[in-house]
Amino acid sequence: MAGEGTTWRELAPATDPAQRRAFLDARRRSHRDRYNRLHAASYDEEWGQISPSHHAFLKRLLATTPQNGIVLDIPCGTGKYWELVLESGPAVIGADQSMGMLAVARTKHPDVPVVCASLQELPLTATFDAVMCVDGIEDVGPEDWPTVLRRLHRSTRPGGCLYLTVEQLEEAEVRSSYEAALERGDPVVPGEDFDGIGYHFFPTAAAIRSWVLGAGFDELNEAVADFYRHLILRRRGG
Repeated sequence: MAGEGTTWRELAPATDPAQRRAFLDARRRSHRDRYNRLHAASYDEEWGQISPSHHAFLKRLLATTPQNGIVLDIPCGTGKYWELVLESGPAVIGADQSMGMLAVARTKHPDVPVVCASLQELPLTATFDAVMCVDGIEDVGPEDWPTVLRRLHRSTRPGGCLYLTVEQLEEAEVRSSYEAALERGDPVVPGEDFDGIGYHFFPTAAAIRSWVLGAGFDELNEAVADFYRHLILRRRGG
């Protein structure tokens, strides 16, 4: 029998690990392919605006970054934040799993180096003065969060900062989407929003904090605004 404080997220049925892995890998492929085919060409027109909270937190990240430093932006999309970074002084390197998005970014900033890579398989071994992971980790499943954060930790110099955003959705909507997917027979876990095509994962604040601390980051600033949780995190060790 469930305890008095048990939430709906803790009452989820067990899932098969192999089935889950196949499900998450399929979501990654679908996301990449849809951005290549459908979204890259129109992304800036539809989603190119920078919200006030994104702007403010990016400025906070850049305030911690040497003017001659280098910022890693992953997933960089069309490079919509690069102008702000470059105006502040640092150089920037972009990484994204969508070649279509990178192609648009190159047309706007042909001198910025880019790498085709996903958050889960970031191949870069260099450490950067600052790292930004903005508007992207909501596409990562819960099993992959620890891996992604470890890779972001490895890419951040000791004492350097990571700007991380996590999209927010009302808990009732998250639960409704989860229950609908369960009824369809999809191998979802609590917090996942999957309508048969698009996929997002909405972790709890407690889960985010646990994963962040476990990956070797300390929290400097946090706020929820413009439908995102914004975090400035410092890599331990400096």
